[in-house]
Amino acid sequence: MPTPRSKHAARAGFSLVEAVLAISLFAMVLGTIGFVAISGSQAYRSSTVDSNLVQQGRRALGEVTDLLLTSRAASLEAYPEGPLWQDSIEVGRYASMATDGTVTWETVQIRFAYEQNEVDDGVDNNGNGLVDEGVLEVVTDWGGPNERTRVLTHWVSEYLEGEDADGEDQNDNGLVDENGFCLERSGDSWIVRLTLQRATTDGVLAVETLEATVRPRNL
Repeated sequence: MPTPRSKHAARAGFSLVEAVLAISLFAMVLGTIGFVAISGSQAYRSSTVDSNLVQQGRRALGEVTDLLLTSRAASLEAYPEGPLWQDSIEVGRYASMATDGTVTWETVQIRFAYEQNEVDDGVDNNGNGLVDEGVLEVVTDWGGPNERTRVLTHWVSEYLEGEDADGEDQNDNGLVDENGFCLERSGDSWIVRLTLQRATTDGVLAVETLEATVRPRNL
């Protein structure tokens, strides 16, 4: 005769409710892992863009300060002092020296220019996530027969960080509505400011601003 089954015996398998709960918990765990992975990937991409902007900005700013440092001071005397600022200047750079000691100076232009396919209209014309951005250029033998333009960096903001076109000094640096690349004369020295910005694939806008002061050493 079969032995009656105890009502306290363990049941085999899962009920429908238990199965649904288990699947739901598993889905929640997977969702959390996926969210953490996506967040980590976004943070990595953002930090990489930030790092690249800093390196690019330092290289570009270094070239500009080197040009100013070795330029002919007399070629810069006509520019007004702050709070007026420039987004384009022409400097005299040593080119050659004759046997009698006469020095020939080459004119070099340093300037902000709008990026290719971008215009000053408040629209992201080239579809890179930035609006009215520019480049920092150096033009050697400016106005001469061997004129050549070289881009020091892309991603130059139209306005310096914290500033926009409202007729006020929003970032409290003594200048009004200054460009993302601007130069300010202060006596015999020049203050160079540069703001770079770049959009990541996640739509995050990375912004870096650099500044340096230099005094031309050639008379």
